[in-house]
Amino acid sequence: MRIAALRTDGYRMLTVLDGGALGRSIKPYPELRKKIDGSLSSLQASNSEAKSVATAFRSFLSASATQVAALEKGDLVKSRKVANSLTVPAFARAERAMDELDRQAPKSLPYPLALKAAGTVLLLSSAFTVALLLGRRQKLAMHLINAEAQRRSADTSERRFRSLVRNNADVIAVANAEGKLKLVSEASERLWGRPPDELVGESIYRYTFAEDVVYLVDALNEVSRSSQSSTELEVRVQNGSTEYRPFQVHLNNLSDDPDVDGILMTFHDLTERKRLESELTYNAFHDRLTGLPNRALFMDRLAQRLRLEGREPSLCAVLFIDLDNFKVINDSLGHATGDSLLVAVAERFQTVLRQSDTIARLGGDEFTVLLDRVETPDEVNVVASRIIKAMERAFVVGNSEMFVTTSIGIATSADGQADAHRLLRDADTAMYEAKAQGKNSFAIYDNRMNELAVERLELEWDLRNALDHKQLSLVFQPIVDIRTGKMLEVEALLRWEHPTRGMISPTLFIPIAEETGLICSIGLWVFREACYQLHRWGEQYKDLIIGVNVSARQFHQPDFVQQVKRTLSELRVEPCRIKLEITETAMLHDLDTIRSVLEQLRSLGLRIAIDDFGTGYSSISYLSRLPVDTLKIDRSFIIPLGEDKRTDGVVKAMIAMAASLGLQVTSEGIETPQQLEVLRSMGCDRGQGYLFARPLPAGAVAALLEESGSVLSVKA
Repeated sequence: MRIAALRTDGYRMLTVLDGGALGRSIKPYPELRKKIDGSLSSLQASNSEAKSVATAFRSFLSASATQVAALEKGDLVKSRKVANSLTVPAFARAERAMDELDRQAPKSLPYPLALKAAGTVLLLSSAFTVALLLGRRQKLAMHLINAEAQRRSADTSERRFRSLVRNNADVIAVANAEGKLKLVSEASERLWGRPPDELVGESIYRYTFAEDVVYLVDALNEVSRSSQSSTELEVRVQNGSTEYRPFQVHLNNLSDDPDVDGILMTFHDLTERKRLESELTYNAFHDRLTGLPNRALFMDRLAQRLRLEGREPSLCAVLFIDLDNFKVINDSLGHATGDSLLVAVAERFQTVLRQSDTIARLGGDEFTVLLDRVETPDEVNVVASRIIKAMERAFVVGNSEMFVTTSIGIATSADGQADAHRLLRDADTAMYEAKAQGKNSFAIYDNRMNELAVERLELEWDLRNALDHKQLSLVFQPIVDIRTGKMLEVEALLRWEHPTRGMISPTLFIPIAEETGLICSIGLWVFREACYQLHRWGEQYKDLIIGVNVSARQFHQPDFVQQVKRTLSELRVEPCRIKLEITETAMLHDLDTIRSVLEQLRSLGLRIAIDDFGTGYSSISYLSRLPVDTLKIDRSFIIPLGEDKRTDGVVKAMIAMAASLGLQVTSEGIETPQQLEVLRSMGCDRGQGYLFARPLPAGAVAALLEESGSVLSVKA
């Protein structure tokens, strides 16, 4: 047994670690023992537990007065700690027992003692009696703890601590104030690449990244100054031979805890968290689809570059790139195909730029380029031309070949412009100018473009209302047999009479309609109006054919063929009297889809013409696969006829190719008799242009047909 404390009514506490051993090592103290022997005997008789208490107490009383005094003086504080560890109900019971000693016989009372440091509860046996001690009548309380139970408790506490260390996913270590490792958990082998037995006895600084050692030293010094203090920091710890991994380290000074006796260090691996943080940061500044910088990163780099203006001798330039007619591909073939095309476009852009340049995807089909260290404007023009040239090659997406052109706007810091947002806006404005010029080109910003941009925005809003307000109308330009001059066809051409601006040129509003998607609703209206005109002309001009321009966007509408079929049925128009015209360039953006729709339209009985032929990438191969009737040679080839032998040769080859495929040929833009004669000599079938007639209202066309059925008397 072990006497834990002796309490008297004077509230003095004495702690004896091992009363029996103390009694055997000193001489008996008979005088004191004799004075209280009777009291002890009565206590001993109460029960067996009290007997054990009395026996141990006798051993304690075998100490000399000097020994007792020394124990009292040296162990007073520790004894109070033991008393303070009692649970509240147990302490109250002990107090009541002491108070009742005057009325009752000596007793023994077991109650639990809470050992706070060990985090457990032990059974404490207490005996209470009244005895003559040192010449005075004293109330005595003796508290005993079973030594074996105490040892088992300590073992349990240690096992619990070691189990916690062993099973923790983090590295748990115990070190002294100098960083020497006393204990390391098994997780060290997984996270540090070293087993615990290799680390114990080593300094933690040896495995810490050199730049982080000073921070870990400061942290250990800080927590070593006082018990129960703690702190946290991030350090990199060596994993294997050369790699370092980031850890969050929690330090807790548990030097007063006998189970730890040092500074507890918990190393939590931050590798995955750092990876996720890095990924989140990357995604915040990069386009997920292409991996290119996004708008935020581009604007940051542009702003940084502009801050160097004045200190850098060179300039910078911004290129705003938009893919022409990309929405048609995206809407018709689906977003997956569109995304694949965007990735391929981004990769091709990077092949023509310097590593010092920044290319970003702003969203959709819009890209921007920051050209750094530009010495002359010509350098920017060269890069823009290189990008346009690179886009001439077909893109292979899945099993389809696609052609995509670009419109590029350019703005430079040459005017001292130091605002990133304004520079980007100016490049955007210039890009719209490039589109207005016919796409597949670039334009350099000037101040005049701001006015044009505002005008364009106003036109877009007005165009949205033009149909509802009946501002759109059709005119018809005759197409004649160039040998006889007889009118065989008319092409329906769209006109817009603005209420305040008057007639708006198609070169201004058609690109806006294409870019905004309004062309689909406008195109359907044009088709219905052309069919309605044929219906009004009725049987009187039953051989006349009307050509109707169709946008590539319409071909990608899921219900386009049904719209055409429904209109023909409602207006009772023979399909063979309608010739749908689609430009060569638009068709080549998605040849497979266009061809499929053309075949469906052809099966309805409609005629098909390729408009502006020669402006795309003509070949007998693709022409032979298309269900077309007519090739319309673009006016750009007709204007120099008779004056440029090379152009003459190209046109002659086109006509010969069409003849070999059994196709009719219509030449657009004929304005002079000389052009007409050259085309006649080449075997061209039909002609269209101011030489014959300007576009006419429907009534004027009817009047011409009434007169003689010809527009211009052409002599063979």
